[in-house]
Amino acid sequence: NWSSYTMIRKKDFFGITTLGIFIILFDQITKFFAREYLQTPVYINQFFSFDLSFNRGISWGVFHSNNPLYFYIIGLLIGSILLVFGYYIYNRVNLGLSVLAESLVFFGGISNLVDRFFYEGVVDFLAFNFRGYYFPNFNIADVFITLGVFFMFIKIIFYED
Repeated sequence: NWSSYTMIRKKDFFGITTLGIFIILFDQITKFFAREYLQTPVYINQFFSFDLSFNRGISWGVFHSNNPLYFYIIGLLIGSILLVFGYYIYNRVNLGLSVLAESLVFFGGISNLVDRFFYEGVVDFLAFNFRGYYFPNFNIADVFITLGVFFMFIKIIFYED
């Protein structure tokens, strides 16, 4: 019946929203501390450090530019992709399908998009290196995005036709 269908949807919406709030708050709080306290790198050991940087491009600094027009075009593209992806998630929820993996990607992306418009670049501060190879700095939202993509691949390979 319709009321039980609506109840399930409200429950799904509440769970997704709660997850999203957690991801965004956790990410933004860690970025706040990075902006406030990481004026110089903090080395934990030979492999890991906290090192503040602002990424004005996309993943790993690809398409980085100091040109404001270019920066905002990238931001609008990312925002548009997130809108379409959000609509995809909405449709999956209405079909009763799992959206955990997709939600990790979506809310991580939203948190990074917030940075683009408030700080003119995505705040990155987690830094790894190994034998002179420096992995691009990243943040907590990037961790959620990566986990979400990984879980989406697992779901596609093992659980969906």
